[in-house]
This record gives sequence, C-alpha cells and structure tokens, in this order.
Amino acid sequence: MRRLVFYTHLSLDGFFSGPNGELDNFVPSDEVHQHANDYLRDADAMLFGRVMYDVMSYWDGFDLADQTAPRVAREFAEIYQSKPRYVMSRSQPQLTQSRRSSPATSSESRGRRRSRPWRRP
Repeated sequence: MRRLVFYTHLSLDGFFSGPNGELDNFVPSDEVHQHANDYLRDADAMLFGRVMYDVMSYWDGFDLADQTAPRVAREFAEIYQSKPRYVMSRSQPQLTQSRRSSPATSSESRGRRRSRPWRRP
C-alpha cells in the first residue's frame, strides 16, 4: 500500500481559511516556500479537493522563464507543473492532461484505488 502524506498550512489559532472561506490569508515567506519545495520535490503525485485545486491552478500558468519572479517561486512552479495531480470532488472541475478527477463519494472507486499495487513511475 502506498504511503499518503498530508501537508497543509494552519494559522496559530487552527484556522485554514478566513472567516468567509477565503484562502488568501497565507503568503509564505521564502523560507517556508523553500520548505514546501523541498517537501514536495520527492512526492509522486498531489491530491487536492476542488477548492484547493482551483487555488493552486495559479501555478499551472506560472511562467518558469520569468526571471523577475523569486527563485523559490520559479522552483515551486517547476515542481508543481511536473507532478500528476488528482482532484477529489463531487463536481467535475475542468482538468488538463496531467490531472485526473475522482468522485469523492464513490466507495467503489476508493476500493479500486486501494487495491492497486504501488508502483514508482
């Protein structure tokens, strides 16, 4: 069975989003961003819920050649764009080739995923 690692940001008082559900309250320092880069570099894939997938779609359009962007942001975008991404959602987001959607409520599809042997690409 594959190992699943959970990674998220929380405020010191335990909140993930703002009072109205907004997710723009966390802008990482270069040090925190570098930690995320180092942490995600070895990931085989990324798993998102619908809202976080939409938030992270910013990185799909990030220009890796933009030398005016901070180095740590360019590095993250390169890592992010190179990984397959899976979206668990009851709705069907628009996905491009390297992303897949799975219904969040399908016990049959969860069972199929659990029974797959672990393989490194």
